[in-house]
Amino acid sequence: MPISTKKGDEGFTGLLGGRRVPKHHLKPETYGTLDELNSFLGMARAVSRDRKVKKILFTIQNHFFIIGSELALSGKDRSLLKGEITQKEIDWLSRLSTDF
Repeated sequence: MPISTKKGDEGFTGLLGGRRVPKHHLKPETYGTLDELNSFLGMARAVSRDRKVKKILFTIQNHFFIIGSELALSGKDRSLLKGEITQKEIDWLSRLSTDF
């Protein structure tokens, strides 16, 4: 699998759906920051010895991947997404924050 798009680095990146935006655009900046946070959660999950914590962090990471894809969406074609964050996930996170 090639790691190059052969488009060169012209300071632009592609969003989900094909639109190209500058790399400093708010969308890639935001989902890039979310990816960094997600990698820290992955490290925390890797070193945790508590099964419950590992499961919670895994679920949060999956939610972050979904949020990241929503942030990368260039238009309103939500059929490109493989999941979505619903009120159910928001409620779960709210309950989780009161458990600790």
